[in-house]
Amino acid sequence: MHRRRGEKGTIPHRNGRFHCINQQWFFSTREQRLVGPYRDQDEAEKALERQLLPPIAKRFNRFGQ
Repeated sequence: MHRRRGEKGTIPHRNGRFHCINQQWFFSTREQRLVGPYRDQDEAEKALERQLLPPIAKRFNRFGQ
């Protein structure tokens, strides 16, 4: 496992963010909430990217699409 920038000490255990449950895909948040379902992992990854975009980037993407 990789150490994040600025981390010191032992590396904490990190679970994967994407989960397949009954052939549906979800991603988990820091608050341990599952978001989904999505058809496949690629769709879940794109949804997570959209959620993580800074607010200013979201405004620009709205006009570009």
